[in-house]
Parts: sequence; structure tokens; C-alpha cells
Amino acid sequence: MMFKQVLRDPIVVDYSSHAKTLLSHLHEAASIAQQHSAKEQQKQAQGYNKRTHFNVGDRVLIANKGERGRRKLADKWEATVYVVINQNPQTHTYVVQDEKGARRVVHRNLLLDISFLPVQMESGGTSNSHLDESDDERGSVANSQPQDLADCLESGSSER
Repeated sequence: MMFKQVLRDPIVVDYSSHAKTLLSHLHEAASIAQQHSAKEQQKQAQGYNKRTHFNVGDRVLIANKGERGRRKLADKWEATVYVVINQNPQTHTYVVQDEKGARRVVHRNLLLDISFLPVQMESGGTSNSHLDESDDERGSVANSQPQDLADCLESGSSER
């Protein structure tokens, strides 16, 4: 049926020219689709890559991917605190180092920034690098709050 319509169509004279026209339209549609796909892929990559950036010296945790089996109750992050010592912006990888000096190269997706948490000193005190001297005037309020996760858990269980 279709070929009878093609034969009666004055614009299309023969089958080969009709096939060439269809093929050229198909190639044009495919190239437009590829251009749109590449453009959208770049937009999504830019949105994804601007999410998180770490600076040298930031303290981070690494995702706990070593657990096997069901991980419903497993810790999502390793307990070791690492410091970012180098970064590669092209591949979004970071070189991190723990307190003992062990270095690891880790992708950004596996890092959690904890620079906002206070630093635990060896003498038992804490240091808040993001607080300045004017905040010490409110020291009684700041010192009454637990500074460590273990302190938070202990104080929470004693209040119950």
C-alpha cells in the first residue's frame, strides 16, 4: 500500500530517492538528538560537580565501604579523621592523610566534611578554629555544652 502511494506521489519519483530522503532526515534527527543529549549531560555534570569542594587542610571522614552483607546497623563513616593534603579538580579526587601519616586517594563522593566540628586537643581541651576571641565572652555557655560525640551520648543517656 505504501509503495503505491509513493508511486503516485509526484515529488518522489523512485524508491531510491525516497529512501535517500528518509535516510537524510533520520541522520539529521539523530545529530540534533546527540547535540541535545550532550548539552544536557554537561548541565547535569556541572550541577553535580559544584556540590562539594574541599580545601587543603579540611578535616573529613571516609565512607565505610568495607562492611559485608547487610549494613543496616553498620557505621556509614569510618571513625578515623583524615585531613585533605592535596586535590585533583579534574577527577574530583583528594589525597587525605590520617594522624598516623597513612595517605589515601579518595573520590569526593566518599568524603564527608567535618571541619565545622571542634578539634580535640591532647590536653583534653577543645579548640574551635571557627570561633574568634569575641566568642569567648560567652564562654560559660560554650563550655557547658558537650564537645565530643561520646560526651553527647553519655549526657543524653544520663538525662533519661
